[in-house]
Amino acid sequence: MIKKAVKARTRGNDLFKLGYYTEAEKSYNQALAILPGRHDITAVVTNNRAAARLKNGLYQTCVIDCGFVIEWARQKSTSECHTTVVLDGDITVRWYDQLGKALHRKAEALEKMTRLVDAQETYEELLKMDGGDTKARKGLERCQPPKPPPPPRRTPAKPATPARPQQQQQQQATNSASAFPGLDYSIFETKKADEPPPSKAVAAMRARQAEIAKEDCERMEKGDLVNARIDQWKKGREKNIRALLSSLDTLLWPGAQWRGAPINELLEPKKVKICYMKAIAKVHPDKLPASTTVEQKLLASGIFSVLNQAWDDFRSANKM
Repeated sequence: MIKKAVKARTRGNDLFKLGYYTEAEKSYNQALAILPGRHDITAVVTNNRAAARLKNGLYQTCVIDCGFVIEWARQKSTSECHTTVVLDGDITVRWYDQLGKALHRKAEALEKMTRLVDAQETYEELLKMDGGDTKARKGLERCQPPKPPPPPRRTPAKPATPARPQQQQQQQATNSASAFPGLDYSIFETKKADEPPPSKAVAAMRARQAEIAKEDCERMEKGDLVNARIDQWKKGREKNIRALLSSLDTLLWPGAQWRGAPINELLEPKKVKICYMKAIAKVHPDKLPASTTVEQKLLASGIFSVLNQAWDDFRSANKM
């Protein structure tokens, strides 16, 4: 049971490194569903899930996950916190580090939710743990209330230049119509400094930021629709890789150039492996062409996760 949970957690970590945070969270959920509630590995996986939720903008649930780890870590004695524990020969747990990670993620999530007072308290706790924590110090500075601007410096008025007769008459007419006759209003006129045009690097950075923001909006807009299609495709087939591969053509877009695989060609395990490798090559995040749309990327990510999980089960069952 524990080994299966560790395997799901490792898969989640791999997906997280590739930037597939939603799929990583699903793998962490699978691991947590297997693990007992108070196992040390549970805290590690919960901390991993908090990181994925933070990346996905799920700040409230991120704070809940972090709170679970923080409360558990605080119950440990000082010696326990600084002791390294190796579990199942694969996962290393050091509660002091787990506490620091959970506090950092909680503080960042609170800051994103504009709960600045709570975020400030969390950053202060991090600095008590490690006064040289630069990331926590910068976070604390961001949460501080802005200082009031200094009062403007008053510069002495320059003496007015003598006006020509015609200009003097116009100025006298203006001054006489105002509430303060004789006052030279030109001293209040300011000239705007000419701002240099942005450099090419700055312009390129702004364009890239706009492109990323647009892509994020499209991901949020189409995420539910894509997830519904993925769920419909895998329903009842989650652990049947033959059924998933034979029906993959209903999900892939034409540009993927997937030939399809009739189920009668997938009877032998070796042929299943060959077909699986071809399918993974079509949806692997590193092999998608630059012309792939956001919706196609989301589809590829979902297919990649489902096929990997089904292949793990198939490989174990067939001892491959």
